[in-house]
Amino acid sequence: MANSYVSYTADGATQTFTVTFPYINTDHVEAYVDGVEDESFTWATSSTITLSALPDNGAVIRIVRVTPKATRLVDFEAGNTMSEDNLDTDSQQNFFAMQETLEDLEDLIELDPDDDEFDAESKNIKNVLDPTEAQHAATKNYIDVTFVSDLATAVAAAEAAQAAAETAETNAETAETNAETAETGAEAAEDGCDADLVLTNADVVLTNADVVLTNADVATIAATIATHMATQNEYSKKQSFDETAITSTANAVAWDLDSNQVTVHTLTENTTFSAPTNHDAGAQYRLTIIQEATERTVSWNAAYEWEGDAPIIPSTDGDMIIIVFDDDGTVLRGKTFYTEA
Repeated sequence: MANSYVSYTADGATQTFTVTFPYINTDHVEAYVDGVEDESFTWATSSTITLSALPDNGAVIRIVRVTPKATRLVDFEAGNTMSEDNLDTDSQQNFFAMQETLEDLEDLIELDPDDDEFDAESKNIKNVLDPTEAQHAATKNYIDVTFVSDLATAVAAAEAAQAAAETAETNAETAETNAETAETGAEAAEDGCDADLVLTNADVVLTNADVVLTNADVATIAATIATHMATQNEYSKKQSFDETAITSTANAVAWDLDSNQVTVHTLTENTTFSAPTNHDAGAQYRLTIIQEATERTVSWNAAYEWEGDAPIIPSTDGDMIIIVFDDDGTVLRGKTFYTEA
């Protein structure tokens, strides 16, 4: 059983669900219906919540504990008495955060140690961009739109080529008959020049027939290639995004999500991350920020949201912080993945 979340399948009649895990504060519990957060649910008891609306039959209900990881809930000061409650809260925050992090990692696609290949555990992978390089993954929609229509065009071309080939064969037979007639005329003619001219015309008709047959062969090959391209493929190597670098200009960073899904920003000035562009709901991004010798500060546009306060940027030269974002289409929700201190 999971330590930080519980899932239910709605029956269309139940609106109240049990919270099966411990938590420090009710604010640390979130509820989702088919992946959409219900921000208006209420607490029926300390261990049950009531959703703001009755979920449809078959809807997936997921109740999750999200303990703050960027800030401490207890700050001990010299000379103060350490109470049992404060000690428990401090240790629970660390313990719960560790549980949540480990269970988040379990949801990631991992390499199978037996064959060194990624294993999606019989789940679909969604929100994949259209491929732009030879070894990029391709979606079913991309194959349907790009290759199935091409296949239909190739089949039509092959059928047209076959008809042309049949016509060419008829023309060739006609040309052969004409050649035989010309040969007979040549034998009968006293002057062989006219006979030679007739034979030459027949040769030209035969040559045209050969050209049409060659086009038919090409169309057949194209149809065969299109058939193979429409077949499902399996990848034997990992798929990943190239890491890019983004810079600041006039104390601002303009982040284009479309071309910088995994990116690094090295601080050179106090800067603000402006609202990112080219959102894609459901997409995830990774941002690494590296401090320089002169300590720089970072602020964030309202298009970035956090679990609690914004992350603390390391102050030492060369230290880094890695932040992972989830895109809901208009807002990036960030979580600190790693801090080097």
